[in-house]
Amino acid sequence: MLKTMPMTKIRITGLKSSMKAVIDILYSLKIMHLVDFNKSEPGFLDLGKPFMEAEELSESLVRIDSVISFYGIKGKANRIENFSEAKGHFARLFEDFSSANSKAAGANARQAELKQKLAEPMGRIKIDKKYLREYDSIAVFKGLVKKQLGQALHSQSGISFKLVEEKAGENYAIALFVPKKEAEKTRTLLLNAGFSEQEIPENFSEEKISQELACTEKELFQTKDFLEKLGKKNWQFLLDYKFFLSEMNEKAETPLRFGVSENAFVATGFVPARKVKELKNRLDKSPVHAVYIEFSNSLENAPIELDNPKLVKPFELFLDLYTMPSYKEIDPSALMAITFPIFFGFMLGDVGYGLLMLAIFGIASLKASGQLKGFSRILIWSALSSVFFGFVFGEFFGAEFMEPVLNRVHEPTQMLGIAVAIGFVHINLGLLVGFYNELKSHGFKHAFLTKFGWIAFEAGIGLLALDALQIIGIGLIPGAVLTLAAIAMLYLGEGARGLVELPSIFSNMLSYARLFAVGLSSVSIALVVNQMAGSLWQAGILGMAGAIIILAIGHLLNTALGLLGCSLHSLRLHYVEFFGKFFKGGGQKFVPFGQIKEN
Repeated sequence: MLKTMPMTKIRITGLKSSMKAVIDILYSLKIMHLVDFNKSEPGFLDLGKPFMEAEELSESLVRIDSVISFYGIKGKANRIENFSEAKGHFARLFEDFSSANSKAAGANARQAELKQKLAEPMGRIKIDKKYLREYDSIAVFKGLVKKQLGQALHSQSGISFKLVEEKAGENYAIALFVPKKEAEKTRTLLLNAGFSEQEIPENFSEEKISQELACTEKELFQTKDFLEKLGKKNWQFLLDYKFFLSEMNEKAETPLRFGVSENAFVATGFVPARKVKELKNRLDKSPVHAVYIEFSNSLENAPIELDNPKLVKPFELFLDLYTMPSYKEIDPSALMAITFPIFFGFMLGDVGYGLLMLAIFGIASLKASGQLKGFSRILIWSALSSVFFGFVFGEFFGAEFMEPVLNRVHEPTQMLGIAVAIGFVHINLGLLVGFYNELKSHGFKHAFLTKFGWIAFEAGIGLLALDALQIIGIGLIPGAVLTLAAIAMLYLGEGARGLVELPSIFSNMLSYARLFAVGLSSVSIALVVNQMAGSLWQAGILGMAGAIIILAIGHLLNTALGLLGCSLHSLRLHYVEFFGKFFKGGGQKFVPFGQIKEN
């Protein structure tokens, strides 16, 4: 706790003939963070090449990914023991899947084509194709119009015609025969009716197309049913086989991370110090020959594995969202495990809201997994803190249910002072942590100048303020001397940047006023909800029903707003104000070789 897990740099050298066996051992142990070989480094080593089976494994992974993606399969994988049997089973499965999928795609395309044919408006014209030829004395018009033509043509004296007309959706499909001498007059009439010329499809039979469409839809249904059953029968196998292939593929491509010569290989990485003996014993007891292990104290670019007890573990999520500490920095997870719930509870500070959140996230933590489970546990501690401060403020869903220790509605000045005082303590805690970090990284002098310089500056300004307010009568000289000495310390430690940032220390503290402001907004909303419900409660049964609805919806929304606002503001105070006093970060997370995320 507070310190990251100690690491040891490992260098494994061996014959190329032993490389595959060494990879298998490292993969099964899952304790070594591999560092990729840098080809630009001087020496006789070159970048390794993947094993021969890597290409086949990559192709198999692409295939199985396509199947899993098609079915949207998710779940936990189990270990496969018999690879050859699994390989044969997947080959048959993929052949059936590909064939059925191709068949379904063809049936889909045919279905769309037939539906389009069936919807062809000109296909509704029932007329023998032989009548649509060219005539010497008759003009033929074929196409779509937006309104019926029969009545319009009858109203035109002198035009003799033959019209075949069928309703086609919002339009009408027509075949019109008129004497050629009346063609221009007819064309004008047609244009006024929104005519667009269309051909009449050959061999159009609505009955035949409908029959073919029914057969195609039946085939499509059967194919989809087959695919669905294939997926249900093999979903666990697909997860298992993908996980197995991923393991094998990672091992097959691992030589790309090694340096190799004609006969030897070199693997470099980091192992937690407490697990070095386990690695050495495993390699010593294995049948692998000619393998030499070197240990180094050089921890430059060492990966970071946080080392916290179970209660603090969920709060590591905040560093995953931000950045890992560097190897020599203090891990702030344990500090956040204390201060985050306190800040959250101080802002929300209501017994009712706290108990509601406790119930919601207590249930969520039982069903969730991974980061969501960790976040639920964080909010359980935050909810407990809200209940505690709810008793301090005497609030239950915004209503005062007991004599408060602190009344944040009626004593805003006192509450604001407490919030800023919390900021003063939190920021100076950050400076003390920063002193330790700088001590480890740059020595006592630099740590003293850069961190105690800020503390001395605060003290100097504080003495000046106390004298000016006539709280203590020591004169200006002690405060002025201490302030100037602090400024000199900061200039020597941080240069001009320290002088530029002098006002920031107080703006950082004032930023903690949000602890009071966010809480006040939450209780104000709760009071409004209660007042609205109270005004309806006296209006009979309907009024009581309305009041209950308002209370339920209003307080649920306020709980959601409180959850969001208190979480974000608490994180901001840590990431910006607190971390700014000591935390540089930038560490690389420890990822042991062999750790593959399951689906």
